[in-house]
Amino acid sequence: MFKTPVWTLELIRDTDAPFERVREALLDGTRYGAWHPVYRQASPRVLNEEAGSVEIDCEASPFPGVTERMRFQIRQQEGRVLLLYAGRFKGWAVPLLLGWWRLERKDLWERFVRAL
Repeated sequence: MFKTPVWTLELIRDTDAPFERVREALLDGTRYGAWHPVYRQASPRVLNEEAGSVEIDCEASPFPGVTERMRFQIRQQEGRVLLLYAGRFKGWAVPLLLGWWRLERKDLWERFVRAL
């Protein structure tokens, strides 16, 4: 039996935007279309929240038969906010589309910061 293909992409950036503003923008799933290359609607949920740190999870389908599990982490660090994205793509079309997704998502955080 063949295993379903899986691919993971991680992106890290920082910003000087206020922590609360970044947190609110990541929890507003209806605004994802302003900065995410695929999603116009998302249902983000908070997994873990501590002082100066939030972990947010979201799952959607960028292509029929493929799921993308998005994990966002934001942390306050030395007067800046560290932005971490980990996307896990799973489905049979993944090997055909991973190059396209890498190009689409390489400037994900830049688009996010501009949309703030």
